[in-house]
Amino acid sequence: MKENSLINYHILELKVLENFSERTKNICLDNQLETLFKLISYYFEYGTFIDLRNCGVKSNTELITMVKKYVDKHKVIPEMLEHEGHHRTFEEYKVYCYEQFGLKSEDAEKFRHSFVEGRFPLFEFILMILQKLLSAREFFLLEYNFGYFKSRKKLTLQAAGDIYGITRERIRQITHEIPYKIREILSAFSVELNFIKEYLQYDLKYVNDAILIDQETTDQINSLDEVNCTPRFIAIGFSMLFQDEYYFFQEERHNYKNYYLVKRDLAAIFDFSEYYHMLSVEDSVRKKTPKPVEFSKFLHRCYRKPEYESNHRIEKLCQFIANLEFGCELTPAGELVFRRNTIIRISERIVDILRAHGKPMQLKDIFAKLKEQSPKVPPSIESLRSSVLISDEIAALGKTSTYSLREWKNVKTGTIKEIAKEHLEKFERPLHISELAKYIKQYRKTLEKNIYANIKLDKTGTFVFFKGGYIGLASKKYPFPTT
Repeated sequence: MKENSLINYHILELKVLENFSERTKNICLDNQLETLFKLISYYFEYGTFIDLRNCGVKSNTELITMVKKYVDKHKVIPEMLEHEGHHRTFEEYKVYCYEQFGLKSEDAEKFRHSFVEGRFPLFEFILMILQKLLSAREFFLLEYNFGYFKSRKKLTLQAAGDIYGITRERIRQITHEIPYKIREILSAFSVELNFIKEYLQYDLKYVNDAILIDQETTDQINSLDEVNCTPRFIAIGFSMLFQDEYYFFQEERHNYKNYYLVKRDLAAIFDFSEYYHMLSVEDSVRKKTPKPVEFSKFLHRCYRKPEYESNHRIEKLCQFIANLEFGCELTPAGELVFRRNTIIRISERIVDILRAHGKPMQLKDIFAKLKEQSPKVPPSIESLRSSVLISDEIAALGKTSTYSLREWKNVKTGTIKEIAKEHLEKFERPLHISELAKYIKQYRKTLEKNIYANIKLDKTGTFVFFKGGYIGLASKKYPFPTT
Protein backbone atom coordinates (compact mmCIF):
# COMPACT_ATOMS: atom_id res chain seq x y z
CA MET A 1 0.00 0.00 0.00
CA LYS A 2 1.44 3.36 -1.03
CA GLU A 3 1.93 5.94 1.68
CA ASN A 4 -0.90 8.52 1.79
CA SER A 5 -2.94 6.48 -0.71
CA LEU A 6 -6.70 6.86 -0.52
CA ILE A 7 -8.19 4.22 1.78
CA ASN A 8 -11.80 3.23 1.55
CA TYR A 9 -12.66 3.55 5.24
CA HIS A 10 -15.80 2.08 6.74
CA ILE A 11 -18.25 4.64 8.14
CA LEU A 12 -17.58 3.38 11.69
CA GLU A 13 -13.90 4.12 11.22
CA LEU A 14 -14.69 7.53 9.75
CA LYS A 15 -16.80 8.42 12.75
CA VAL A 16 -13.76 7.91 14.98
CA LEU A 17 -11.30 9.54 12.59
CA GLU A 18 -13.48 12.60 11.82
CA ASN A 19 -15.41 12.77 15.08
CA PHE A 20 -18.82 13.37 13.49
CA SER A 21 -22.10 12.71 15.23
CA GLU A 22 -23.85 9.44 15.92
CA ARG A 23 -26.83 10.72 13.95
CA THR A 24 -24.70 11.31 10.86
CA LYS A 25 -23.25 7.82 11.16
CA ASN A 26 -26.72 6.27 11.33
CA ILE A 27 -27.90 8.27 8.32
CA CYS A 28 -25.06 6.80 6.26
CA LEU A 29 -25.78 3.25 7.40
CA ASP A 30 -29.54 3.61 6.84
CA ASN A 31 -28.91 4.80 3.28
CA GLN A 32 -26.32 2.10 2.53
CA LEU A 33 -23.47 4.58 2.29
CA GLU A 34 -21.25 2.61 4.63
CA THR A 35 -17.86 3.41 3.03
CA LEU A 36 -15.89 6.51 2.11
CA PHE A 37 -15.91 5.66 -1.60
CA LYS A 38 -19.71 5.40 -1.63
CA LEU A 39 -20.00 8.77 0.12
CA ILE A 40 -17.61 10.46 -2.35
CA SER A 41 -19.40 8.89 -5.33
CA TYR A 42 -22.74 10.11 -3.99
CA TYR A 43 -21.34 13.61 -3.52
CA PHE A 44 -19.86 13.69 -7.06
CA GLU A 45 -23.29 12.80 -8.42
CA TYR A 46 -25.55 15.02 -6.30
CA GLY A 47 -23.26 17.62 -4.71
CA THR A 48 -25.14 17.35 -1.40
CA PHE A 49 -26.48 14.82 1.13
CA ILE A 50 -29.54 16.78 2.14
CA ASP A 51 -31.87 14.49 0.23
CA LEU A 52 -30.87 11.44 2.25
CA ARG A 53 -33.55 10.10 4.54
CA ASN A 54 -33.39 11.79 7.96
CA CYS A 55 -30.48 14.02 6.91
CA GLY A 56 -30.63 17.56 8.30
CA VAL A 57 -28.46 20.60 7.73
CA LYS A 58 -25.93 19.71 10.42
CA SER A 59 -25.38 16.18 9.14
CA ASN A 60 -25.22 17.42 5.56
CA THR A 61 -22.52 19.91 6.55
CA GLU A 62 -20.54 17.23 8.42
CA LEU A 63 -20.59 14.89 5.45
CA ILE A 64 -19.71 17.51 2.85
CA THR A 65 -16.83 18.81 4.98
CA MET A 66 -15.48 15.31 5.46
CA VAL A 67 -15.81 14.31 1.80
CA LYS A 68 -14.14 17.51 0.54
CA LYS A 69 -11.25 16.91 2.92
CA TYR A 70 -10.45 13.54 1.31
CA VAL A 71 -11.17 14.70 -2.25
CA ASP A 72 -8.82 17.67 -1.91
CA LYS A 73 -6.10 15.79 -0.08
CA HIS A 74 -5.95 12.93 -2.58
CA LYS A 75 -7.13 14.84 -5.67
CA VAL A 76 -9.89 12.35 -6.14
CA ILE A 77 -11.61 11.93 -9.50
CA PRO A 78 -14.54 9.57 -10.16
CA GLU A 79 -12.33 7.02 -11.95
CA MET A 80 -10.37 6.46 -8.74
CA LEU A 81 -13.51 5.15 -7.07
CA GLU A 82 -14.37 2.55 -9.69
CA HIS A 83 -13.41 -0.77 -8.18
CA GLU A 84 -14.07 -3.51 -10.71
CA GLY A 85 -13.61 -7.27 -10.66
CA HIS A 86 -11.21 -8.51 -8.02
CA HIS A 87 -10.80 -5.08 -6.46
CA ARG A 88 -14.55 -4.84 -5.95
CA THR A 89 -14.56 -8.30 -4.34
CA PHE A 90 -11.75 -7.27 -2.03
CA GLU A 91 -13.64 -4.12 -1.03
CA GLU A 92 -16.69 -6.20 -0.15
CA TYR A 93 -14.55 -8.65 1.80
CA LYS A 94 -12.83 -5.82 3.63
CA VAL A 95 -16.17 -4.33 4.66
CA TYR A 96 -17.27 -7.76 5.90
CA CYS A 97 -14.10 -8.15 7.97
CA TYR A 98 -14.56 -4.72 9.52
CA GLU A 99 -18.17 -5.39 10.45
CA GLN A 100 -17.41 -8.92 11.69
CA PHE A 101 -14.03 -8.45 13.35
CA GLY A 102 -13.52 -4.70 13.58
CA LEU A 103 -10.50 -5.05 11.26
CA LYS A 104 -9.14 -1.62 10.40
CA SER A 105 -8.91 -0.71 6.75
CA GLU A 106 -5.18 0.03 7.01
CA ASP A 107 -4.58 -3.56 8.16
CA ALA A 108 -6.78 -5.06 5.46
CA GLU A 109 -5.21 -2.97 2.69
CA LYS A 110 -1.90 -4.77 3.22
CA PHE A 111 -3.52 -7.83 1.62
CA ARG A 112 -5.13 -6.14 -1.41
CA HIS A 113 -2.34 -6.88 -3.88
CA SER A 114 -2.03 -10.59 -3.00
CA PHE A 115 -5.82 -10.93 -2.97
CA VAL A 116 -6.42 -9.56 -6.46
CA GLU A 117 -3.54 -11.69 -7.79
CA GLY A 118 -5.22 -14.85 -6.47
CA ARG A 119 -2.66 -15.65 -3.79
CA PHE A 120 -4.45 -14.46 -0.67
CA PRO A 121 -2.47 -15.66 2.41
CA LEU A 122 -5.50 -16.76 4.37
CA PHE A 123 -3.67 -18.17 7.39
CA GLU A 124 -1.51 -15.09 7.77
CA PHE A 125 -4.76 -13.11 7.66
CA ILE A 126 -6.42 -15.41 10.21
CA LEU A 127 -3.50 -15.10 12.63
CA MET A 128 -3.63 -11.33 12.32
CA ILE A 129 -7.34 -11.41 13.17
CA LEU A 130 -6.73 -13.71 16.15
CA GLN A 131 -3.98 -11.49 17.48
CA LYS A 132 -6.28 -8.47 17.33
CA LEU A 133 -9.34 -10.17 18.84
CA LEU A 134 -7.63 -12.15 21.60
CA SER A 135 -6.02 -10.46 24.55
CA ALA A 136 -2.22 -10.47 24.70
CA ARG A 137 -2.40 -13.16 27.37
CA GLU A 138 -4.80 -15.30 25.36
CA PHE A 139 -2.69 -15.07 22.21
CA PHE A 140 0.43 -15.96 24.21
CA LEU A 141 -1.31 -19.09 25.49
CA LEU A 142 -2.52 -19.82 21.95
CA GLU A 143 1.10 -19.80 20.83
CA TYR A 144 2.58 -21.80 23.69
CA ASN A 145 -0.14 -24.14 24.94
CA PHE A 146 -1.87 -25.70 21.94
CA GLY A 147 0.86 -27.03 19.65
CA TYR A 148 -0.26 -24.78 16.81
CA PHE A 149 3.15 -23.32 15.98
CA LYS A 150 6.31 -25.27 15.13
CA SER A 151 8.69 -22.80 16.75
CA ARG A 152 6.88 -22.69 20.09
CA LYS A 153 7.72 -25.19 22.81
CA LYS A 154 4.72 -25.97 24.96
CA LEU A 155 4.72 -24.45 28.44
CA THR A 156 3.25 -26.04 31.53
CA LEU A 157 0.32 -24.30 33.21
CA GLN A 158 2.62 -23.43 36.10
CA ALA A 159 5.25 -21.88 33.81
CA ALA A 160 2.62 -19.81 32.00
CA GLY A 161 1.10 -18.75 35.33
CA ASP A 162 4.51 -17.63 36.61
CA ILE A 163 4.94 -15.38 33.57
CA TYR A 164 1.66 -13.56 34.23
CA GLY A 165 1.70 -13.82 38.00
CA ILE A 166 -1.51 -15.84 38.23
CA THR A 167 -2.32 -19.35 39.40
CA ARG A 168 -2.09 -22.40 37.20
CA GLU A 169 -5.83 -22.91 37.74
CA ARG A 170 -6.54 -19.48 36.28
CA ILE A 171 -4.32 -20.31 33.30
CA ARG A 172 -6.27 -23.55 32.86
CA GLN A 173 -9.56 -21.61 32.86
CA ILE A 174 -8.32 -19.13 30.28
CA THR A 175 -6.88 -21.91 28.12
CA HIS A 176 -10.19 -23.78 28.27
CA GLU A 177 -12.02 -20.83 26.70
CA ILE A 178 -9.57 -20.13 23.87
CA PRO A 179 -10.67 -22.96 21.50
CA TYR A 180 -14.27 -21.73 21.67
CA LYS A 181 -13.18 -18.21 20.76
CA ILE A 182 -11.09 -19.52 17.89
CA ARG A 183 -13.95 -21.59 16.52
CA GLU A 184 -16.29 -18.61 16.73
CA ILE A 185 -13.82 -16.44 14.84
CA LEU A 186 -13.04 -19.06 12.20
CA SER A 187 -16.72 -19.88 11.72
CA ALA A 188 -17.24 -16.33 10.53
CA PHE A 189 -14.76 -16.98 7.73
CA SER A 190 -16.77 -19.97 6.53
CA VAL A 191 -19.67 -17.65 5.69
CA GLU A 192 -17.45 -15.92 3.15
CA LEU A 193 -15.68 -19.02 1.85
CA ASN A 194 -17.40 -19.08 -1.55
CA PHE A 195 -16.63 -15.38 -1.70
CA ILE A 196 -12.85 -15.81 -1.36
CA LYS A 197 -11.90 -19.41 -2.26
CA GLU A 198 -10.97 -18.53 -5.83
CA TYR A 199 -8.38 -16.14 -4.40
CA LEU A 200 -6.53 -18.88 -2.52
CA GLN A 201 -3.55 -20.65 -4.08
CA TYR A 202 -3.31 -23.71 -1.82
CA ASP A 203 -2.91 -27.07 -3.53
CA LEU A 204 -5.01 -29.18 -1.17
CA LYS A 205 -5.06 -32.97 -1.36
CA TYR A 206 -8.57 -34.22 -2.11
CA VAL A 207 -8.43 -38.00 -1.58
CA ASN A 208 -11.35 -40.43 -1.46
CA ASP A 209 -14.06 -38.02 -0.24
CA ALA A 210 -11.67 -36.33 2.19
CA ILE A 211 -9.19 -33.50 2.38
CA LEU A 212 -5.84 -34.75 3.67
CA ILE A 213 -3.84 -32.29 5.76
CA ASP A 214 -0.32 -33.70 6.04
CA GLN A 215 3.11 -32.22 6.67
CA GLU A 216 3.67 -31.58 2.96
CA THR A 217 0.48 -29.53 2.70
CA THR A 218 1.38 -27.68 5.88
CA ASP A 219 4.86 -26.86 4.61
CA GLN A 220 3.38 -25.53 1.40
CA ILE A 221 0.97 -23.23 3.26
CA ASN A 222 3.67 -22.08 5.69
CA SER A 223 5.88 -21.16 2.75
CA LEU A 224 3.16 -19.36 0.80
CA ASP A 225 1.76 -17.45 3.79
CA GLU A 226 5.08 -16.97 5.61
CA VAL A 227 3.67 -18.48 8.80
CA ASN A 228 4.93 -21.28 11.04
CA CYS A 229 1.85 -23.40 11.76
CA THR A 230 1.60 -27.09 12.54
CA PRO A 231 -0.68 -29.51 10.64
CA ARG A 232 -3.05 -29.41 13.62
CA PHE A 233 -3.73 -25.68 13.28
CA ILE A 234 -4.04 -25.90 9.49
CA ALA A 235 -6.53 -28.76 9.87
CA ILE A 236 -8.60 -26.89 12.44
CA GLY A 237 -8.58 -23.80 10.24
CA PHE A 238 -9.84 -25.66 7.20
CA SER A 239 -12.32 -27.64 9.29
CA MET A 240 -14.07 -24.37 10.11
CA LEU A 241 -13.74 -22.90 6.64
CA PHE A 242 -15.20 -26.01 5.00
CA GLN A 243 -17.60 -26.93 7.80
CA ASP A 244 -20.68 -26.92 5.57
CA GLU A 245 -19.27 -29.65 3.35
CA TYR A 246 -16.63 -31.43 5.44
CA TYR A 247 -16.49 -32.91 8.94
CA PHE A 248 -13.41 -32.96 11.20
CA PHE A 249 -13.52 -36.12 13.33
CA GLN A 250 -10.14 -36.02 15.12
CA GLU A 251 -9.58 -34.53 18.57
CA GLU A 252 -8.36 -30.93 18.38
CA ARG A 253 -5.92 -31.20 21.29
CA HIS A 254 -4.36 -34.49 20.15
CA ASN A 255 -1.33 -34.83 17.87
CA TYR A 256 -1.79 -36.90 14.72
CA LYS A 257 0.53 -37.74 11.87
CA ASN A 258 -2.14 -36.64 9.38
CA TYR A 259 -5.52 -34.95 9.63
CA TYR A 260 -8.67 -35.68 7.64
CA LEU A 261 -11.72 -33.65 6.72
CA VAL A 262 -14.34 -36.13 5.49
CA LYS A 263 -17.48 -35.46 3.50
CA ARG A 264 -20.41 -34.72 5.78
CA ASP A 265 -22.79 -37.13 4.03
CA LEU A 266 -20.41 -39.99 4.91
CA ALA A 267 -19.86 -38.80 8.47
CA ALA A 268 -23.63 -38.77 8.94
CA ILE A 269 -23.79 -42.56 8.56
CA PHE A 270 -20.32 -43.65 9.72
CA ASP A 271 -18.41 -42.86 12.91
CA PHE A 272 -14.90 -42.09 11.63
CA SER A 273 -13.74 -41.15 15.12
CA GLU A 274 -14.62 -44.61 16.45
CA TYR A 275 -13.03 -46.25 13.40
CA TYR A 276 -9.77 -44.37 13.96
CA HIS A 277 -9.86 -45.32 17.65
CA MET A 278 -10.37 -49.00 16.79
CA LEU A 279 -7.44 -48.90 14.38
CA SER A 280 -5.26 -47.30 17.06
CA VAL A 281 -6.21 -49.89 19.68
CA GLU A 282 -5.64 -52.82 17.33
CA ASP A 283 -2.32 -51.40 16.19
CA SER A 284 -1.16 -50.93 19.80
CA VAL A 285 -1.68 -54.58 20.72
CA ARG A 286 1.67 -56.37 20.66
CA LYS A 287 1.87 -58.73 17.70
CA LYS A 288 4.82 -60.94 16.85
CA THR A 289 3.28 -61.79 13.50
CA PRO A 290 0.94 -59.83 11.18
CA LYS A 291 -2.71 -60.08 12.21
CA PRO A 292 -5.56 -60.19 9.64
CA VAL A 293 -9.10 -59.04 10.49
CA GLU A 294 -12.21 -59.24 8.36
CA PHE A 295 -12.50 -55.73 6.95
CA SER A 296 -16.28 -55.65 6.45
CA LYS A 297 -16.98 -56.78 10.04
CA PHE A 298 -14.43 -54.31 11.37
CA LEU A 299 -16.20 -51.47 9.55
CA HIS A 300 -19.70 -52.59 10.43
CA ARG A 301 -19.14 -51.75 14.11
CA CYS A 302 -18.75 -48.08 13.15
CA TYR A 303 -21.91 -47.56 11.14
CA ARG A 304 -24.21 -45.29 13.11
CA LYS A 305 -27.16 -47.62 12.62
CA PRO A 306 -26.95 -51.44 12.40
CA GLU A 307 -29.20 -51.53 9.37
CA TYR A 308 -26.83 -49.46 7.25
CA GLU A 309 -25.36 -51.49 4.44
CA SER A 310 -21.74 -51.28 3.38
CA ASN A 311 -20.83 -48.15 1.48
CA HIS A 312 -18.17 -48.32 -1.22
CA ARG A 313 -17.05 -44.71 -0.68
CA ILE A 314 -16.65 -45.31 3.06
CA GLU A 315 -14.75 -48.55 2.49
CA LYS A 316 -12.37 -46.85 0.07
CA LEU A 317 -11.69 -43.96 2.46
CA CYS A 318 -11.28 -46.28 5.46
CA GLN A 319 -8.83 -48.45 3.55
CA PHE A 320 -6.83 -45.34 2.66
CA ILE A 321 -6.72 -44.17 6.30
CA ALA A 322 -5.72 -47.61 7.60
CA ASN A 323 -2.91 -47.88 5.08
CA LEU A 324 -1.54 -44.35 5.47
CA GLU A 325 -1.76 -44.22 9.27
CA PHE A 326 -1.02 -47.79 10.33
CA GLY A 327 0.50 -49.49 7.28
CA CYS A 328 -2.42 -51.93 6.99
CA GLU A 329 -2.87 -53.72 3.67
CA LEU A 330 -6.19 -55.05 2.36
CA THR A 331 -5.85 -58.55 0.89
CA PRO A 332 -7.87 -59.83 -2.10
CA ALA A 333 -9.73 -61.99 0.43
CA GLY A 334 -11.04 -58.85 2.16
CA GLU A 335 -8.81 -59.01 5.22
CA LEU A 336 -7.18 -55.93 6.71
CA VAL A 337 -3.72 -56.98 7.86
CA PHE A 338 -2.14 -55.22 10.84
CA ARG A 339 1.65 -55.29 10.90
CA ARG A 340 3.66 -56.86 13.69
CA ASN A 341 4.38 -54.06 16.12
CA THR A 342 7.16 -55.37 18.32
CA ILE A 343 10.75 -54.36 17.76
CA ILE A 344 12.40 -57.24 15.93
CA ARG A 345 15.39 -58.27 18.00
CA ILE A 346 18.55 -59.64 16.42
CA SER A 347 17.87 -63.02 18.00
CA GLU A 348 14.41 -63.12 16.40
CA ARG A 349 15.88 -62.32 13.02
CA ILE A 350 18.39 -65.13 13.45
CA VAL A 351 15.57 -67.56 14.24
CA ASP A 352 13.84 -66.47 11.01
CA ILE A 353 17.08 -66.97 9.05
CA LEU A 354 17.63 -70.46 10.48
CA ARG A 355 14.03 -71.43 9.87
CA ALA A 356 14.25 -70.26 6.25
CA HIS A 357 17.56 -72.13 5.77
CA GLY A 358 16.09 -75.32 7.22
CA LYS A 359 19.29 -76.65 8.81
CA PRO A 360 22.07 -75.53 11.18
CA MET A 361 24.28 -72.65 10.11
CA GLN A 362 27.70 -71.40 11.09
CA LEU A 363 27.82 -68.00 12.76
CA LYS A 364 29.75 -66.42 9.89
CA ASP A 365 26.99 -67.43 7.47
CA ILE A 366 24.29 -66.08 9.80
CA PHE A 367 26.24 -62.81 10.03
CA ALA A 368 26.46 -62.53 6.24
CA LYS A 369 22.73 -63.21 5.87
CA LEU A 370 21.89 -60.50 8.42
CA LYS A 371 24.00 -57.97 6.50
CA GLU A 372 22.09 -58.82 3.32
CA GLN A 373 18.78 -58.05 5.01
CA SER A 374 19.69 -54.87 6.89
CA PRO A 375 22.68 -52.66 7.66
CA LYS A 376 21.67 -52.70 11.33
CA VAL A 377 23.77 -55.64 12.54
CA PRO A 378 26.33 -56.01 15.33
CA PRO A 379 29.78 -54.65 14.37
CA SER A 380 31.47 -58.07 14.40
CA ILE A 381 30.79 -61.79 14.43
CA GLU A 382 31.87 -62.03 18.06
CA SER A 383 29.40 -59.28 18.97
CA LEU A 384 26.70 -61.29 17.24
CA ARG A 385 27.43 -64.39 19.35
CA SER A 386 25.88 -62.87 22.49
CA SER A 387 22.67 -62.06 20.59
CA VAL A 388 22.46 -65.70 19.54
CA LEU A 389 23.01 -67.13 23.00
CA ILE A 390 20.24 -65.11 24.71
CA SER A 391 17.56 -66.83 22.67
CA ASP A 392 15.86 -69.89 24.12
CA GLU A 393 14.96 -70.97 20.59
CA ILE A 394 18.55 -71.29 19.37
CA ALA A 395 21.04 -73.96 20.38
CA ALA A 396 24.80 -74.04 19.90
CA LEU A 397 26.11 -77.19 18.26
CA GLY A 398 29.34 -78.00 20.00
CA LYS A 399 32.28 -75.63 19.78
CA THR A 400 32.15 -75.10 16.03
CA SER A 401 30.16 -71.82 16.08
CA THR A 402 27.29 -73.67 14.45
CA TYR A 403 23.76 -72.96 15.58
CA SER A 404 20.43 -74.66 15.21
CA LEU A 405 16.83 -74.36 16.31
CA ARG A 406 15.88 -76.37 19.39
CA GLU A 407 12.60 -77.28 17.72
CA TRP A 408 14.42 -79.38 15.14
CA LYS A 409 14.25 -83.00 16.28
CA ASN A 410 17.17 -84.15 14.13
CA VAL A 411 19.51 -81.72 15.87
CA LYS A 412 21.54 -82.36 19.01
CA THR A 413 23.30 -79.71 20.97
CA GLY A 414 26.62 -80.19 22.73
CA THR A 415 30.06 -81.25 21.58
CA ILE A 416 30.99 -84.40 19.70
CA LYS A 417 32.26 -85.86 22.98
CA GLU A 418 28.98 -85.09 24.72
CA ILE A 419 26.97 -86.72 21.93
CA ALA A 420 29.25 -89.75 22.03
CA LYS A 421 28.91 -90.04 25.83
CA GLU A 422 25.10 -89.69 25.61
CA HIS A 423 24.93 -92.49 23.01
CA LEU A 424 27.35 -94.84 24.80
CA GLU A 425 25.28 -94.60 27.99
CA LYS A 426 22.50 -96.48 26.20
CA PHE A 427 24.62 -99.64 25.84
CA GLU A 428 26.22 -102.15 28.23
CA ARG A 429 28.96 -102.91 25.73
CA PRO A 430 31.54 -100.78 23.94
CA LEU A 431 30.71 -99.55 20.42
CA HIS A 432 32.96 -99.72 17.44
CA ILE A 433 34.07 -96.32 16.17
CA SER A 434 32.20 -96.87 12.89
CA GLU A 435 28.97 -97.55 14.76
CA LEU A 436 29.49 -94.55 17.03
CA ALA A 437 30.46 -92.29 14.12
CA LYS A 438 27.37 -93.29 12.15
CA TYR A 439 25.22 -92.01 15.00
CA ILE A 440 27.19 -88.80 15.52
CA LYS A 441 27.23 -87.95 11.81
CA GLN A 442 23.44 -87.62 11.90
CA TYR A 443 24.02 -84.42 13.84
CA ARG A 444 27.48 -83.26 12.83
CA LYS A 445 29.04 -82.90 9.40
CA THR A 446 32.39 -84.52 10.05
CA LEU A 447 34.54 -87.58 9.32
CA GLU A 448 34.92 -90.81 11.30
CA LYS A 449 38.65 -90.24 11.86
CA ASN A 450 37.95 -86.76 13.21
CA ILE A 451 35.39 -88.13 15.64
CA TYR A 452 37.88 -90.75 16.88
CA ALA A 453 40.63 -88.16 17.26
CA ASN A 454 38.28 -85.81 19.13
CA ILE A 455 37.30 -88.50 21.63
CA LYS A 456 40.90 -89.75 21.97
CA LEU A 457 41.99 -86.26 23.02
CA ASP A 458 39.54 -86.20 25.95
CA LYS A 459 41.42 -85.49 29.19
CA THR A 460 38.52 -85.98 31.60
CA GLY A 461 38.83 -89.74 31.79
CA THR A 462 35.28 -90.19 30.47
CA PHE A 463 36.12 -92.71 27.74
CA VAL A 464 37.95 -96.01 27.64
CA PHE A 465 39.40 -97.62 24.50
CA PHE A 466 39.48 -101.31 23.51
CA LYS A 467 41.30 -103.30 20.86
CA GLY A 468 39.90 -103.22 17.36
CA GLY A 469 38.62 -99.62 17.54
CA TYR A 470 36.02 -100.07 20.26
CA ILE A 471 35.09 -97.25 22.65
CA GLY A 472 33.24 -97.32 25.96
CA LEU A 473 32.68 -95.29 29.12
CA ALA A 474 34.94 -95.41 32.15
CA SER A 475 31.89 -95.38 34.38
CA LYS A 476 30.72 -98.74 33.05
CA LYS A 477 32.03 -102.27 33.83
CA TYR A 478 32.80 -104.20 30.63
CA PRO A 479 33.65 -107.96 30.48
CA PHE A 480 36.92 -107.46 28.54
CA PRO A 481 39.98 -105.34 29.26
CA THR A 482 40.79 -101.98 27.75
CA THR A 483 43.77 -101.36 25.53
